[in-house]
This record gives sequence, structure tokens and C-alpha cells, in this order.
Amino acid sequence: MSSYLVIGSLCVFGIIFAVIEIYKALKTPENGRGKEILSTVLIVFSSAVWFFPALDYIWLNFSVISDWSFYLSLTGMVFLVSGIMVRLGGFLYLGKYYDYNIRVRSEHKLVTTGIYRYVRHPLYLGTLLLFTGVPFLTGSLVGFLILVTVSLPSLYYRITVEEKMLVEHFGDSYLNYRAKTPALVPFMFRK
Repeated sequence: MSSYLVIGSLCVFGIIFAVIEIYKALKTPENGRGKEILSTVLIVFSSAVWFFPALDYIWLNFSVISDWSFYLSLTGMVFLVSGIMVRLGGFLYLGKYYDYNIRVRSEHKLVTTGIYRYVRHPLYLGTLLLFTGVPFLTGSLVGFLILVTVSLPSLYYRITVEEKMLVEHFGDSYLNYRAKTPALVPFMFRK
């Protein structure tokens, strides 16, 4: 019964996440640029990784692995909690420069301290950890399929769009930061 509560909570959280993301995208000024809007829509669509595995686990039982290990579910919970912590760290250090849509304002400063010292995109790393945690928690093959076919490509696309904007705005400062700091995984994949 308690597993249904956890999974049901994930389902509700996923729906709330999607509604908030769509609302923010529509209410944010200057949200008319194509690639930025497309990346936002893809991220919102990626939030299906929350909803469908929970639905599968609770009602459909379509692709849930029946002998899914407690330890793999626990791994999923660790991913979820880690994702929340990493995102919070990213928000704290980015502060007033955070904007829902991808854009750089004229007064924008390049943040390279705190968690940004270790990874360039901690908010996306946190999102990736959250999105990865759900299929592990539920043991849903549909969740893993959504993760690989929708969520990962969407995050990659959004990072690519953002990187281009940051290089255009900060120039050599960002290129130097990018050369020293990995995109998502600390101490790996520096490009």
C-alpha cells in the first residue's frame, strides 16, 4: 500500500510539474524565439517520464518488471533526492539570473562558483537525476523508454541551445569556463 502512495505522489508531482512548466513558459515575457520555446515544450513533454511509469505501476501493469528489486527502487529514490538537492544548489547559486526560458539579460553575470564550479548545468543534471529516478523506482520499462527516447534528447537539445546563447553573450569567458568545467557530470565530459 505504501508503494502506491509513493508512486501516486510521483504521478501527481509529474502533473503539477508539467502544469507549472507550461504556465511559466506562457507567462514569461520574450518567449517567442523558436528554439527556446521548442526546448521548453520538449522538457515539458519529457515530464511524461513522471506520469506514465506511475500510471503503469498503479493501474496498467503493462511494462512493470515483476521481480524488480527493492534495491533498484531504492536507487531510484536516491536519484530523486539527489536530483532535488542538485537543482536546489543550482537555483541558490544562480539566484536572480535564473529564468524559466533560456535567455541572457544584459546585466547577466557568468556564475562559476558553488555547484557551478563542478558542472555548467546543475539544473539540468538535477532534472536528469529526477527523470532517471522514476523508472528505477517503479521498474517500468515504459519509463525507461520515455527516458531514453524523449527526456535525454530533450535535455541535450536544451543544453545545446543554451550553450550557444551563453557563448554569444559571454564570448571567451564562457569558452574558458566550458573548457575547464564539464556540462553535466563532475570531472567528466568537458565539452
